[in-house]
Amino acid sequence: SSSIGFALARGAAGDGCVQWLEHKRASSDARWALDLQRTATYMGWSAISCLWFDLLLYRYAFPRAFPTWVAGRFCRANVLKATATENLFITPLIYLPGFYVFKDIVVAPRADRPATVPSALAHYGDEFWAQNGCSALFWAPMNYVTFALVPVHLRVAFVSVVAVGYVSVLSAVTQYLDQRSSDAAEKLQRRDTAAHLVRRATRI
Repeated sequence: SSSIGFALARGAAGDGCVQWLEHKRASSDARWALDLQRTATYMGWSAISCLWFDLLLYRYAFPRAFPTWVAGRFCRANVLKATATENLFITPLIYLPGFYVFKDIVVAPRADRPATVPSALAHYGDEFWAQNGCSALFWAPMNYVTFALVPVHLRVAFVSVVAVGYVSVLSAVTQYLDQRSSDAAEKLQRRDTAAHLVRRATRI
C-alpha cells in the first residue's frame, strides 16, 4: 500500500509541476486550475507501473536475472545488461505502449482518434523516437545507479522518488506532442475547408 501511495504521489507531483510551469510560461494570470483528467492519467499509470514494473522488475526479476554481486564481486556486466534491458526492451516494447493504451483508451480518448488498441499503438508509433529518446536520456543513468548502488530492498522506494522527475518529463513531452498533433490536424482541416470553398466557387 505504501508503494501505491508513493506512485500516486509521484504521478500527481510530476504532472502538477509541469502544468504549473506551462501555465506560468503561457500566461501572466496568477489564477491556475489543475487539469484533473490529465493528472489522473499520470496518477493511474504511475500506480499501474509501480505494481507491474517497479515491484516485479526492480524487486524480483532484475536481481535474479542480473545480480549486482556475483561470488562476492561487483559485476559491472550485469549492471549494464539490466540497464540495457530496461531501456532497449522493457520501456519501448512494454512500458510506453502500455502508457499510450491507458491514456488514449481508458483516461483521455481523443476526438480525432478511435479509442482502440491499434489506434493507441499507432499513436505511440508516430511518437516512438521522441518518447524513447527522452526516456533513455533520463533513465539510462538512473538505472545504472539503481542497479549498481541501491540495495535491492530499497530500489522500489528509490525509483519512486526518482520517477517524480520522469513523470514530469513524460507529461511535458506528451503534452507537447499532443499539442503539435492537434495543431497539425487543425491546420489540415482549415486547408481542406479552404480547398472545398475554392472548388465550390469555381463551379458557380
